[in-house]
Amino acid sequence: MNRASDRLVIFDCDGVLVDSEPIAARLTAEAVSELGWDMSAELAKTEFLGDTFANIIRRVEEKIGRKVPEDWPERSQRNLLAALARELTPVAGVRGAIEALVAEGVTLAVGSQGAHEKMQLTLAVTGLLPFFEGRIFSASQVSRPKPAPDLFLLAASTLGFAPSQTVVVEDSTKGVVAALAAGMRVLGYTASVGRDAIVRAGAEPIEDLAELPARLGL
Repeated sequence: MNRASDRLVIFDCDGVLVDSEPIAARLTAEAVSELGWDMSAELAKTEFLGDTFANIIRRVEEKIGRKVPEDWPERSQRNLLAALARELTPVAGVRGAIEALVAEGVTLAVGSQGAHEKMQLTLAVTGLLPFFEGRIFSASQVSRPKPAPDLFLLAASTLGFAPSQTVVVEDSTKGVVAALAAGMRVLGYTASVGRDAIVRAGAEPIEDLAELPARLGL
C-alpha cells in the first residue's frame, strides 16, 4: 500500500459518514415501544446498533412473542426516512477527511447494513453522495451481513482491490469483526460504542475523523 491510488477506504455509513444513529435510535425506540417492548433511545442503540432492519424485526418478534403488524416495517422506515431528511448532518470532521483522501487519489466506497434507498437519501441530504456514487454497497447484496466479511469482500473485489489494499472505517463491533475477518485494516471510530469496545473488537481506535488522512500516512 505505497501509493494512495492503490488504496481503497470503505466507510460504514450510519455513525461514520452521517450522524444518523441518534435519530435512528429515537425513532426505533418509539416504533418498538408501540408494540409493547418499552424502549428508550439509549436501549435501542445498545440493542440494535449495526443490525440490519430484518434482524431488528426478528428480534422484536422474539421479544414480544408475535409477528409485528403487517404495516409496521414500512411505516417505521417511512417515519425514519422523513426524520433523517429533516435532521441529518454529516459526522464531524468527515467531509474534510474525504476531500483530502480524494485529492490524494484514494478510492472511496461505502459498505453498510442499510438499504440502498436509505443510503442514497442520507448521503444526498448531507452532501456526501458525489464522493461515493457507483461505489455504494449494501448488506442486501450478500447472503450474510456483518459480522460476516462478505460485504467488505464484495466491495473490494468489485472495485479491483485486495484486502491488503483496503482500510475499513467502522463504528460498530459487528463491522469491526467483519472487516478483520475480511483481512482488512480497521479504524474504529469511537463515538458510538466507546474506545474500550472498539479496542476489544480488534480495531485501531480513532476519535476524530479529521485525523483519518494522517492515520493513513497521507
